[in-house]
Amino acid sequence: MSALNPDNTAFPQGRNITQYQIVDDFSWVHGKHNFRLGVNYHKDYVTDGNFFFTTPEVVPFSLENFATGGTGGAGNLIFQAFPQRAEQRIGLYQLGFYVSDDVRITPNLKLTASLRFDHLSNPTCQLDCFQRLAPGAFGDSTAPVNSAIQSG
Repeated sequence: MSALNPDNTAFPQGRNITQYQIVDDFSWVHGKHNFRLGVNYHKDYVTDGNFFFTTPEVVPFSLENFATGGTGGAGNLIFQAFPQRAEQRIGLYQLGFYVSDDVRITPNLKLTASLRFDHLSNPTCQLDCFQRLAPGAFGDSTAPVNSAIQSG
């Protein structure tokens, strides 16, 4: 017999994405030159609801439990996550621009000079949902584990 949702630690899940973008290109032909420039800005807000294991998950480590699908007995691993929020909103952006000049040297030869810049942002979280290791986190083996993690 199986429960109605045996994967209850993995569902529900999903994400809502809000995005907007501004793109513009400009071209100007003057004599033998074709000048072009453009800009691209793309912003994403991703609300992630993929926080797994909020219901306790039991992983059987004994061969008997593995073979029978049982969860009783010693040697099992039980884990559960306790997120501060059920969803987190992450922001990302991309910024790019370019300038270009095509010069017609002869009817059969065209020279192109261009410059392009693109920047992809690091993810940001407006609600301090990221954690990172503190400087020198592994320098002192007697320090408590929670002192090695910086929140926000």
